[in-house]
Amino acid sequence: LKNENKEAIVRLSKEKYGRKPQG
Repeated sequence: LKNENKEAIVRLSKEKYGRKPQG
């Protein structure tokens, strides 16, 4: 479950910060 949770967080982070990359 931990692995899946991490992947979900990474995915969300990527989508959230993917559109607005903060330098």
